[in-house]
Amino acid sequence: MVGKIQQALSAYKQRIVGERLRAAGLDPGVLEPFLVRQEDLSPKEAKSAGVMGSMTPYFLMLFIMMGAMAVIIDATAGEKEKGTLEVLLAAPISHLQIAAGKLLAGLVFAVLTSVSGLIGLALGAAYTQRFTQGSGIAMATGNLSLGPAALGYLFVTALLYAAMITALLLAVGMYARSFKEAQTYISPLYMILIIPMLVLMFAADYLHQTLWLYAVPVFNVYLAMDQLIKGQASLAALGVCWLSTGVMVLLALAWATRNFNSESVVFRN
Repeated sequence: MVGKIQQALSAYKQRIVGERLRAAGLDPGVLEPFLVRQEDLSPKEAKSAGVMGSMTPYFLMLFIMMGAMAVIIDATAGEKEKGTLEVLLAAPISHLQIAAGKLLAGLVFAVLTSVSGLIGLALGAAYTQRFTQGSGIAMATGNLSLGPAALGYLFVTALLYAAMITALLLAVGMYARSFKEAQTYISPLYMILIIPMLVLMFAADYLHQTLWLYAVPVFNVYLAMDQLIKGQASLAALGVCWLSTGVMVLLALAWATRNFNSESVVFRN
């Protein structure tokens, strides 16, 4: 009600001022020497991303965890329970090779789960766009329109992220004594991985996107994905993100290998 009254009074005021200016032989246009027009200059990817773009890193993290967790837990704590881990460690191969093999197995399932899950999300978004064309629902859902190069960069970023999560699961799962205990240890990882994404969602407009932000583990992946989806990522930032995430993968793999080498961990029953 207040807004309508103010709008009516403003229109009445402009009419009175215009009449008095014309009576004095002046053009009312002198009160507005120029017009201000708002124009969105962000890339088309950022305009069309919508909820689908902002939530893609979150869904990707869930898909990676779901795909790798069962495989990795069964390959570590599960083998302890079944008594097959000792036989495997007695094989004429290094513990690093064993850890790398288990990491690769978990990574394959993580990638397959992520790809199938993202395809399902894309099809769902396309279905929603088709049957709600032009509505607010369609605008809110968004539509990812990425070129081949951006898709390739996004895949490399997601692959490194999946390798890092899988390596962490491998190290934690190896420390556990049973399948259930491993699940208990791994559950807090969800919160650790979600917190950086929440920070990005609520504070993205206030962050100065300098290169050092792309070196912060986990947060750099979400930031890189967000910028790739919006068409605003630079190669230098992606390089820093990939290097930082690769280092984290190696550190997590070294931690897992150390657990394989430790009798206090292997025989922790």
